[in-house]
Amino acid sequence: MRDFLQCCVHEHAIFWSKRHGRNVIERCGSALRIFELANFSRIENRGRGPCNRVSIVLRNLGSSLYIRNAVGLVVIGLTLFGASAKPLHADPIRAATDEWPPFRILTDEGFTGLDLDLIHEVGKRIGTEIDVVRMPWGRGLASMQTGAVDVMTGLAYRKERAEYIAYTDTPYYACETAFYTPASRPVSITSYEDLREHTVGFVLHSAYFEQFDQDTTLDKLGVAAENILIDMTKRGRLDVMIGTDCQVDYYLKTQGLGDRIVKTEYRPGNTVNLFLGVSRQSEWAERVDELNTIVKDLVDEGIVDAFARRYYDNPS
Repeated sequence: MRDFLQCCVHEHAIFWSKRHGRNVIERCGSALRIFELANFSRIENRGRGPCNRVSIVLRNLGSSLYIRNAVGLVVIGLTLFGASAKPLHADPIRAATDEWPPFRILTDEGFTGLDLDLIHEVGKRIGTEIDVVRMPWGRGLASMQTGAVDVMTGLAYRKERAEYIAYTDTPYYACETAFYTPASRPVSITSYEDLREHTVGFVLHSAYFEQFDQDTTLDKLGVAAENILIDMTKRGRLDVMIGTDCQVDYYLKTQGLGDRIVKTEYRPGNTVNLFLGVSRQSEWAERVDELNTIVKDLVDEGIVDAFARRYYDNPS
């Protein structure tokens, strides 16, 4: 038995048919099959009269897909023009994260910050919930290798990471690398070579810039998290620390540490682009093209800058 629902929208019709448990949406006036979907349970016609604006809400296992407007179907959560698009995911996207203000700020109610604003908007646009899982940065990367988590934010691109992480094409934020020294006993760093005379603190598993990351001749001291690094520098236990300016500068300002830790003169002059990345072991890796489009749209529409203005006076 076949069930049909016809809605006229600005002289264009959308047909809903159900055959053997498979639902096909086709648009009148076009020979192109737009989508093939599976197992949707609910249709709503919102509007007054058959030729008014219609919004069809399709629900699959708690996820929502909105198709609206007559001339262009706006689709969230499915691959456009796919011959056999996959059904919407019931499970949330598992996002690994740790403290890195203002991108990831831990509060009594959980995480907030620019990255959380970003990832929740991505989830909204792709049609699923975000399950934020706190873990150290290194463990997060290891979990991306196994597929125990689906995504991470704040990722700098590295070739070796790209073997197990599918990076989105568009970076959502850009920072620079800087070096910092205790104000109580500042050291002079005017060039990269000056670093060789001191112990340089860094966060394990972080990517700064190629020369530093690959240099095994420097006296480096790795710690698990940024706040540990800053505390050691503040107390004068480190001569120099390396950091990403958009994070360290914010932290020093908000914690009132601007007179305790100061930037050195030397700047590598590199750009640290921050990306959203998807584990290649995750089922969401199959939908990385959709995530690419969403992140690019959020940047192009100024949404990310709007998020950044919640935390910065002058976002990058």
